[in-house]
Amino acid sequence: MELKQALLDRQAATVEVLKLLKSDVLLAVKQTNQTRPTDKLCRDFIYKHLKNYQEALVFYKQNGHISKAEAKQLDIEILNRLLPPQLTDTEIENVVTNYLNKTNHEIIMSNFKILLEELMIETDGQASQSQIAQKLKVKLSTNV
Repeated sequence: MELKQALLDRQAATVEVLKLLKSDVLLAVKQTNQTRPTDKLCRDFIYKHLKNYQEALVFYKQNGHISKAEAKQLDIEILNRLLPPQLTDTEIENVVTNYLNKTNHEIIMSNFKILLEELMIETDGQASQSQIAQKLKVKLSTNV
């Protein structure tokens, strides 16, 4: 819906970002033989693009490419609009703490990746995987 509105409003930057995102998502759907994209798949690609755009933004700023940096910042703002409201660091920490409190500690230590995936589901796209992993590592290191 946002793509259609951007086309109608002649918002070139938004159209470009959303078309690229749509292309990547539809390719992934086709490669995985799904009938339609899931919310998780869409969010994963948004986070992937955000990471790439943020790295490009830093590069452009460091090398004095002001106009390219401004364009990349706009791309980042466009993608951020597509995400659900993000949790604060404290809220992420609370989700991790609550989850750890109801989970067996031995299981946690041997299945970090599984726990991380479960916490991604728990936050429902309101925090990036790297944010959750960082909080989880801190909590696990202080609870050992």
